[in-house]
Amino acid sequence: MKKKRKIGRIIVGILLSYVAIVLISKYREKVYIREELKKPEVIAVIEKALRSIENNIIREPNGIVVSDKKIRNQDTSDRGVSENNIIKSYEIDYDKTQLNSWGFGIEAEISINGNPDLRIGLLISNKESTGRFEDKNKESENYQINSYSISREADDYLRDEEMKRPEIVALIKEELLKLDPEAFTEKGKIRSYKVNVDKMPSVEDRGLNSELLINGNENLRMKFTIIKKDGKYEFGGGFTYEELDKFLKQ
Repeated sequence: MKKKRKIGRIIVGILLSYVAIVLISKYREKVYIREELKKPEVIAVIEKALRSIENNIIREPNGIVVSDKKIRNQDTSDRGVSENNIIKSYEIDYDKTQLNSWGFGIEAEISINGNPDLRIGLLISNKESTGRFEDKNKESENYQINSYSISREADDYLRDEEMKRPEIVALIKEELLKLDPEAFTEKGKIRSYKVNVDKMPSVEDRGLNSELLINGNENLRMKFTIIKKDGKYEFGGGFTYEELDKFLKQ
């Protein structure tokens, strides 16, 4: 009996030692991640990535390709935070940030604009050839974002906010005034419009396809495409649905 108790104590001791090692390793990992993500060069690459994501909500050729989710080289060094920026702040969720299981860097979980539901995941590495952290204690100028992911809530939010830019609002109103010269006045049939975010897929380099709901009526719809060339927004085409045509002809 005593021998069995002794063996049991040894097993419990081994298990407790294992748990302690795991906890210590996790703690060291968290400390390392915090120290790494606070480096100025890492902060710079995070901010550049967020600005690149924002600048490519409506993509130009050689921008971000959704199919592979890789951020291509793009100079955003002169684009700091301003009133025109959609992403005005970000916060790292360290509880959900971890080392990549394959050793390809740090998987950082970020929320934007103070909303925990607006989440963007970034895979941050500091070795260009493989994406691996070669030496955890070595400073590197080679930090980069290998890939990113965006929550549905953040994706909808970014596209919705993009459509509120003054330049895009002006383009939309210009086209609606062609349909109804007295639009947005007491005499006009078109009083207001709303962007239907659920019907707004971005199609590779051909712009942002949106659906407008006129006067808050889901039956009065219009397709509308915004494209971007050399940083400037343009009307890329659109059409009205039958119900809206009938409404405007009344």
